[in-house]
Amino acid sequence: MAQSYRSKFLAVLRGNEARMTELFKQLSAQIAAAVNRYADSEGNVPRARTFDIRQIVDGLVTNFFLGYNGRGEHAPFDTLPNGQVMPLSPYMRALWRGSADAARIPVEQNADTLRRRLPANVLMRMQHAQRNPFVSAKVRELFKPNVLAQYEPPHLWVDPNGYRLSDRVWNTADNTRRKLDAFLSDSIAKGRGALAMAKDLEIFLQPGRALTRGNRPYGADASYDAMRLARTEIARAHAQAAEMSAAMNPFVQGLKWNLSGSHPKPDICDDNAVGGPN
Repeated sequence: MAQSYRSKFLAVLRGNEARMTELFKQLSAQIAAAVNRYADSEGNVPRARTFDIRQIVDGLVTNFFLGYNGRGEHAPFDTLPNGQVMPLSPYMRALWRGSADAARIPVEQNADTLRRRLPANVLMRMQHAQRNPFVSAKVRELFKPNVLAQYEPPHLWVDPNGYRLSDRVWNTADNTRRKLDAFLSDSIAKGRGALAMAKDLEIFLQPGRALTRGNRPYGADASYDAMRLARTEIARAHAQAAEMSAAMNPFVQGLKWNLSGSHPKPDICDDNAVGGPN
């Protein structure tokens, strides 16, 4: 049975979640190793080492979300003179892969429509042209401005709160650092051993999991913000690629917007849905 384009998109989201989960497992192992480094022979972590541990963990989290751009500055990605975006950190490489995979789906869908609808002789001429239209519509082209689709690269798009993608990654890194700082300070102050902290860290940083203890000043899931950002960006890349590729398809007359049952509040999606195909 052929896989639908929707199921392909959902598979991209699941693939991203799996990759992100593995990355957070690696991060938790690195943090656990840092904590264990300062533990005594009985596995206890002296309170006097709290600042040192937090400094190391802050560096690990920073490197998880950010790399160094061509100017030697911390950044989630760099933009080359030709407009190509280069992800610079483990988190951004995973997010970028998910965005590219999601953007490829509607391009393939519209290309398939052309293959099915165009006369055989026209299709053959297009496929054997010096510049294959199906090849030129690959994902790398989707991350460049396209006037026809009023498309903007992800690194320039500004969300309703006024943040660009780089701003949102920085904010997510800061939130994750704060949660981990509070988690470590609280755990060390309560005298939890390095082994117990390592187990809690794996749960605390594993997407979808939550610690069972109450009265936590640091929340239940340190990876929540990062996972939410990734899902949002991947979905947006998919949606904008759909708009762009549909605008380039002569057999498409318009787009129909369907609101989710969990749509939180009125926005431009409501206007598009009321207006019908556009």
